[in-house]
Amino acid sequence: MFNEVSLCLSRTQTSFIHELMLAEDDIIKFEVQTRAQRTTPLWHKLRKGRITASNVGPIVEREKKKMLESLWNTIIAAMKSVYWIVHEDIAIYKFES
Repeated sequence: MFNEVSLCLSRTQTSFIHELMLAEDDIIKFEVQTRAQRTTPLWHKLRKGRITASNVGPIVEREKKKMLESLWNTIIAAMKSVYWIVHEDIAIYKFES
């Protein structure tokens, strides 16, 4: 699967993903060493830069907020266009008077 994904990515992106990958032996070793979780410096080091269960919520909320802001801006732009189409004749009349 990694090879299929890497075909779509730049070298930098592929390198970044490769750096995140861990060997199965390392995964088992780290699991044993980090059972105390928050109290273990290694636990914090291994989680840095990764999407985890505890930070996926804020990421999803941020994306929803961006999407809603974009939708709101689109609606406002459409409303402005409609307003000017409806009131164009009045504006021209007042301008020419």
